[in-house]
Amino acid sequence: MEEKVRIQVQKERTMSGLDLQNELHSPHVEEKVLDIQGLFDDLQNWSLVSREEVSEAMGGFEDQKETIDIRRVSRDFQELIEEYRPAVQLALNEVADSARFLQANQSWTELRSWDQAFACTNPDCDHLVSVDDLANHKGQFYFLRRNLIPEVRGGLSEELRKVYNHDQALHFWSKTKAKPQKEGEKQEVNLKRYEVDWTSFREFVKSVLESGEGREVEMTIQGTKHTAMVKDRISAKHTGPLNRNELHILARNNTLLVQFALRLKTIERKMLHCRGCQQVYWDNKTWPSEREYFHRISGKIIRSVIETSVGNAVIRAPKSIQVVDASGEKHKVAFSSGDEEGKAARYRKQMLGEAILTAFQDNTSFEIAGKDSQPSPYTAQRDDQKEVELFIALGTEVAERLARELKSVKPHVAYLVDNAVLAQAGKGPVDRDDWCKTRSVQLLYAVHNSKSGLFKIEKTRAFRYTNGDAPDHSSNLLRLTNKVHKEIRKRFVLNEGDEQRNLLKELYHRERMQPMLCQPLDRSTEDFTVGGYCTPEIQSQHPLISDKQGALNAGFPRFVPSEEATAILNVLQKTKWTVDPATYEVVKTILQHEIQHNIVGKLNIQADEDEVLIDYEDGLSSIRHGQVREWKDTFRFIDELFTNHPGDPTFWHPWFFDWRGRMYTSTTMLSPQNDDLCRGLLRFGDKTALTKSGFAWMRRRCASFFRDIEGVGSLSKGDEYLKLIAKLDDKSWSSNDEVGQDPLFEEMLEEILALPVIEGYKIWGAGDVFRAKAEGFQRYSLMHEYMRVVKAGGVGVETNMPLNVDASSSVYQHAAALLRDLRMAQSVNVTSVKGRVGPADVYLEVVAELTAMWEKSCPLDDDKFGLDNELKTALKKVLLSRKVAKKPVMTHGYGAGPGSITRSFLTHNQDPDGDVGGWVEIDKKRDDGKMSYQPVAHPESTLKLLQNRVANEVHHPLASAVVSDYIKAIKTVLPSFNEVTNWLRKMVRKHEETYGEPLRWTLRDGSEVLNQYWHDAKTESVSPWAGLRGHRDQLRSILGNEHESLVPVSFGEAIDFNTIMTLLSSNEEDLSEEQAFIDYVKESEISRLDALTETLDETLKPFVIEGVRVDWEELRAELKLTTEKGPLTLDEIRSNEALKPFTSYITPHEQGQISVRRKSGQRSIENERTGIAPNLVHSLDALHMRMVVQGLANSLKITDFWSVHDSFGCHPNHIEELTINIRGKFVQLHEIENASGGLFFDLLNATYGDDLYKTGPAKKAPKPGELGAKDVDSDYMVN
Repeated sequence: MEEKVRIQVQKERTMSGLDLQNELHSPHVEEKVLDIQGLFDDLQNWSLVSREEVSEAMGGFEDQKETIDIRRVSRDFQELIEEYRPAVQLALNEVADSARFLQANQSWTELRSWDQAFACTNPDCDHLVSVDDLANHKGQFYFLRRNLIPEVRGGLSEELRKVYNHDQALHFWSKTKAKPQKEGEKQEVNLKRYEVDWTSFREFVKSVLESGEGREVEMTIQGTKHTAMVKDRISAKHTGPLNRNELHILARNNTLLVQFALRLKTIERKMLHCRGCQQVYWDNKTWPSEREYFHRISGKIIRSVIETSVGNAVIRAPKSIQVVDASGEKHKVAFSSGDEEGKAARYRKQMLGEAILTAFQDNTSFEIAGKDSQPSPYTAQRDDQKEVELFIALGTEVAERLARELKSVKPHVAYLVDNAVLAQAGKGPVDRDDWCKTRSVQLLYAVHNSKSGLFKIEKTRAFRYTNGDAPDHSSNLLRLTNKVHKEIRKRFVLNEGDEQRNLLKELYHRERMQPMLCQPLDRSTEDFTVGGYCTPEIQSQHPLISDKQGALNAGFPRFVPSEEATAILNVLQKTKWTVDPATYEVVKTILQHEIQHNIVGKLNIQADEDEVLIDYEDGLSSIRHGQVREWKDTFRFIDELFTNHPGDPTFWHPWFFDWRGRMYTSTTMLSPQNDDLCRGLLRFGDKTALTKSGFAWMRRRCASFFRDIEGVGSLSKGDEYLKLIAKLDDKSWSSNDEVGQDPLFEEMLEEILALPVIEGYKIWGAGDVFRAKAEGFQRYSLMHEYMRVVKAGGVGVETNMPLNVDASSSVYQHAAALLRDLRMAQSVNVTSVKGRVGPADVYLEVVAELTAMWEKSCPLDDDKFGLDNELKTALKKVLLSRKVAKKPVMTHGYGAGPGSITRSFLTHNQDPDGDVGGWVEIDKKRDDGKMSYQPVAHPESTLKLLQNRVANEVHHPLASAVVSDYIKAIKTVLPSFNEVTNWLRKMVRKHEETYGEPLRWTLRDGSEVLNQYWHDAKTESVSPWAGLRGHRDQLRSILGNEHESLVPVSFGEAIDFNTIMTLLSSNEEDLSEEQAFIDYVKESEISRLDALTETLDETLKPFVIEGVRVDWEELRAELKLTTEKGPLTLDEIRSNEALKPFTSYITPHEQGQISVRRKSGQRSIENERTGIAPNLVHSLDALHMRMVVQGLANSLKITDFWSVHDSFGCHPNHIEELTINIRGKFVQLHEIENASGGLFFDLLNATYGDDLYKTGPAKKAPKPGELGAKDVDSDYMVN
């Protein structure tokens, strides 16, 4: 186990760049020596090893294959950074030098001041020492003692000044004591001069907050506004420095105390010293005057650009494919558009591109059949194709990644100092996030405009994200240059059989982390950035609460978990997982079959005299390249897990809360919260012998999986099998048990498992894998494990199979409990109904209501849709089904609007963001004057029957009409849900009118939820620094109007430096500064010409007069472009690929602009209204999950849990107690035994007060219904 811990730590250190030894560390960041033994101490139930063994093992990484790869990647990446650092550093220094002549001078001077370094003065050391204004330890100490403390003490109340009666009383530090030295040991350099008594400082802060003005803040809990003591938010348990949350709270009341805390932390850290030889630089008078600038920032730029570009590399689908025919002749094959036009044609070609990408994901080469009578197949080889994985990243993502890095360049205390100065000058404060974002973009512009050769900016939408999604609009992308691209491929891309591995991407794919090889560290409510992963750097990227909107706009999350809630999250983090090898082999076989038969097998090529085209037949698989890539990443992790840890192939998931309190795994890879493929593979890490109850539940669940599996009819006893599983139709537990106990059932399973994998798959999985809400692989996994258990003897056999039960329409269950609505509780299986066999089915109730509505008036009969009777009948059969009803019923409950639900009827995966079958232009212009488009039904969509049967123009209107009627039916069947929603929205509005703030509620476990929204973050382009344009403008200003023609506006025309120098030499004034500027501009212009020359074809280079200009007249004559004069126009350049380099020479300032997201800071009351119902329910179902996990963890002392919001799971032995626990905790959660109502009615009372049920709108407010605790008795509350 210790080995797995060390490998996990090594992975995290490499991902966070800690192993890049050439990186200078901030003088404000302590060196972190990882305490492996301490880490072991934090991880429970592991045998410990001695520090000597740990040290020896840490030095012996070369023995571990997995670690060798990680270390090699780190070393090679370090070399790559060093290769480009000098050019980037030079570019930044050149810009900073030139900026002193421009208005941008202050920004660049400030950046330089925060990133300086000098050479260590020790003659035997070659290290650099990073410094800045706050790195002067002696200066900081004297400022704290002589300036800040008198100011703090001067602001104390008279009573406190008596307690702290002199400045020395606030000296919460003392000199450190030298460590005792053992005989023979080398004397250690004492790098810490002071240590701080944080306990006394905390007491002082609490005293100030208790006595001074502004010690209280107003808060609202369950609708009631009251004051809360800030001092109560400063933990008395902690004995160390104030953590981030405490500093944030303190900043609302006393920024001087925040600065005090940060300055104390500054003097407590190690003194400025060389990290190579430990030489101390206590006083800035000992610092050498010669400095190097931008060493750290240049490294951060290179890392941010490469890590983001490689880690989130986009896929540019091919527009053609190169194939080889039987004779060996190569052909460039274009994609056919079929009979489609416009967007539909583009979509068809996009599907072909997807198919080719997916095919190559699984093959280095494959054959494509000739169409019709064309005999010989064609062969497509991966090596013949253009590169499709491009190391490109959204400019916004790179800028925001770099902005996070810049926070370590300029420390927090520096902003407090700056803002204090600004406040004295009557100016507003500097926002730290905005400062970092703006500077990050300016730095990227500077590097882009240089000759560093790191990246280029381009604007396009012709790409796909790694998850397969297409962008909504064109975006400015940062694309690594071909040189960097080739370097990365040479260093980090490996070919393993049919697969390619990009080792750098595997490490830096931040959106798809791997599970952990060791148990996560416990989370803490004291510091949201502690716990989960092993290292502080990765922990900070995956905090306890994920709330980007709250963090961006308010600086804090909208969910505040209680200690009890966090303890439950820590229980989930202790769940140990592994993968079932048998299911894994089947999954790989099925995926390969799907790619070969339903992708490659559906492609065909048709050649004629004019062109060669590739097309596809009907039935092309709906799986996307992005999905296959994710699955392949998962397979790679599994392979490494079993290869490197054959005796212990287990893993864990770190968990976090979202802003409603829902709990998520930090990675979707092999998570129970992922798709059917992942769920089918998962097993708990430890096996337990089955009890009688556990075996019965395993059999019951296995039987339920075969409801409606008509493929069993093809087996030897097909008719008998079909008759057997028909008993499952009523969905009752008794029917499941009857079928499972029938010997014929096990005979059927054995026959299926005896078939070849693909033949068996046609029965248990055809049509039920590789799609949303699929269960095929879960069906196989349980079937296989159940039969293994049966053959081994049943009860008493060990298994690690997880079983899960899902809440029956949980959103409506919670709504029924909130209103105490007995009727709705019966419809959604909270309450049983006497005489009813099996569970209630709200989806079928909605279908019945819609059927009754359509018997009176059906939108399908509207003549404008042009449906014939045969199509109407077929559509009704599809639409009036439980399968279709489930989507609108569930998504309406969670706040989806009609537009979103309508689109889901037209997409390939029934998700609003899925692929549609094309687009049709409609006769309606948008506000910007452009044409509007509506989606067409995808061939695999709910409304696929419309394809080629009716005009594309009616697909969306028909779907909209159907959805409109579905929503009416839902409201009729579940009227109370709409009452809950409407009253919650009224409460949001009333609360805003009364208190001017959003609604907040406290959950039963003490966690708080704030229903606050802000308007979307504004995406704002950051203007480039003036650069070349600024140089020319400034030069014209120096020369005056009389001579400004010497500096042409067009960058294609040369500046007349000879005449300018003549003018200056004739002037008797001291123009040395102007002379220096002109020399700099001249050098810049020569560099531009040199860069142009390097990129031109040999035939064009003679037209560049070295160091002077481009001879446009001669060039035009050669190209026969004599109708115009002067520099080439952009249209002329576009007409000839060889002229492309002239574009950036003539228009260097017209680069793509990079945008950043700025917080709006403005609340969105409308979003708070529309979001309140689903947000409240999400917080309740999350609380329900926590209460259930807590109940079982306490009563059974288990830590193996399956948690997916409203899907509860554990080992089969505990399912019986789990179902009982679910009902019991539901009653407790909603306080159903309380006749006055629970949370909903508490919020009503708090919002309307004395007006409730008496006057105004509140007179008609709902009262608690008839649902009581004894009514929560349905055996099918989870099913």
